[in-house]
Amino acid sequence: MQKTLILFFLTFLSFTGPVFAAKYYRLTYITRTGDSFAGIFKRFVRPGSIVHAQTQMTQKTKNANPHVDNWAKLEPGTSLTLYISADLMDLKRYKKYEKKVKKKLSKIKDVKKETLSKSKSGASGLKLSAFYMGSLGKFSQVNNIGTTINFFQNSPVSVGIASSYYPDGKLYSYAGSIYYSTLKAAVSNVGSGEIAVPAEVGANLYYEYRLKRYNLTVYGGVDYETFSTFNMGAVNNSAKLLVDENSIIYATVGVSKLLKVRSYKLFTKFSISKSISSSQTIAAGGVDTGTSYDGLKYMVYLNYKISKKFYLHSLFKMHTMSGPDELTTTRIGLGFGYIFN
Repeated sequence: MQKTLILFFLTFLSFTGPVFAAKYYRLTYITRTGDSFAGIFKRFVRPGSIVHAQTQMTQKTKNANPHVDNWAKLEPGTSLTLYISADLMDLKRYKKYEKKVKKKLSKIKDVKKETLSKSKSGASGLKLSAFYMGSLGKFSQVNNIGTTINFFQNSPVSVGIASSYYPDGKLYSYAGSIYYSTLKAAVSNVGSGEIAVPAEVGANLYYEYRLKRYNLTVYGGVDYETFSTFNMGAVNNSAKLLVDENSIIYATVGVSKLLKVRSYKLFTKFSISKSISSSQTIAAGGVDTGTSYDGLKYMVYLNYKISKKFYLHSLFKMHTMSGPDELTTTRIGLGFGYIFN
């Protein structure tokens, strides 16, 4: 009879064992600085609960996280799968933790949206900077009878403001700049010494569009500039060096790209401009040919940020133009700028 009761009891246990199996809450936890294995469990169990390394829930948790090498020294940012015994779980604590996690995830999601929006355009909002540049310019004028004047037109001070506007989440943007340059001209083949010439001013306005597939930006718009040349008629007739002022509007197309050279990032621009409107103010006593300059302008621009607010920049500019005479100019400049925002 006793053997029969023992056999019945063992059979009963074999069928009812799963019913009485321990229940667990399974959750994911990301470790923070200062976290300990026991401390993590205490975040979710009822006050006064005893937690040690030999309990079933801690053993089950360890088995579920084979990637953890040292439970005594948990690295911040480690993802853990926790198993908390149902009879120890404090649901109020867990819900409070769950609420914090959802709030944090919502913030992360908002940041990702903002980052994605900025990544589409590479920037967002209005960007403004001021710049300085000094430059050396070489001019060559040749008229129809072969008279040639070669001279330098240097600018010790060029100052200006550049701005760009990037609509949120768009691939297009707008850019513009305006500058003022003081000039000194020195004739090289018909005389010596400096000659007073008017200051040069310039401005531009462009529409830009980013081609993400090729990691570059194409742009187009208008340029305006003034520059000074010698009146060749006065040179031929009376050997006088008189200065004419020229004002030209160009249609411009170009491309820009951020180049990486080792650990350096160099912003580059190349443009070509065709004159669409030109006028000339003749010096008193000069000869008016009735024509103004028409032709092309080429420019290469380099920009390197040395800090969040400051950058170095340089340019190479060249004109090939026809009109009162054949005009060729080259200019090389170097300077720095300050970014306001």
